[in-house]
Amino acid sequence: MTAPLMNLTQFAVSRGLPTSADVESHIHAGLRSAPTTKTYQRWFDAKLAALQAGRDEATRLFREAIASGEIIDADVQVSLEQKAAGHPDNASTQAAQRLLAKRRELTREQGESNG
Repeated sequence: MTAPLMNLTQFAVSRGLPTSADVESHIHAGLRSAPTTKTYQRWFDAKLAALQAGRDEATRLFREAIASGEIIDADVQVSLEQKAAGHPDNASTQAAQRLLAKRRELTREQGESNG
């Protein structure tokens, strides 16, 4: 079975973790409607710190999942496919084609060993 393609946002949402969009929307909402009370500022700062810590944890877990082969970074895969579609004389196009061929071969070998 091949590892699923996921980007960081998809991974975080699947695990119920905050994303960068959550952090940015919290900051934006706070800037737009922030009352001038210290109580609100303390709440806002604590919530922001919790969201940022959750986002950082999601990023760490995402990188670990990629390193362990649990998932494949969809953004890297798309980038490789785009580069592989370039001009055949270009060295980066040739390298991307070799990497994609190697991934297909590894995926096929894993499928044969599991099946």
